[in-house]
Amino acid sequence: MTPSLGNYLTRSALKLGNCMTADRRMRIGEVALIAAGTRAVTAAGHGELQPALIAAVVGLHFIPFSFAFREPIFLRLGGAVASVGAAGVAAGALGAPRAADAAAVLAGLLMLALIATHARGRFAPSLAQ
Repeated sequence: MTPSLGNYLTRSALKLGNCMTADRRMRIGEVALIAAGTRAVTAAGHGELQPALIAAVVGLHFIPFSFAFREPIFLRLGGAVASVGAAGVAAGALGAPRAADAAAVLAGLLMLALIATHARGRFAPSLAQ
């Protein structure tokens, strides 16, 4: 193995290790935020808000990937899913029946649509050719 290839592989392994460590921290934070949020909405007598709360947290967890992998789709995806989830929590808290459930389903469908659109090259035109 040439020194330059060895250096490249070492740098790549270190970057991968850093990403894996960051991913582990994000997953721990995601679980902690879901647990704390669930306790908070349940204590407030609004356990029905949990599906939208989870959608909001799942959306938030995508945002750091945008910066870690320099891939804008994660920012769009995370922002959209988190926004729909947060809107569902807010609407449900204001008394809209089934708002949290509807928001969670909408967030899932939105996630599917954005990922499918990205895979078809919509957000990366150079890859579609």
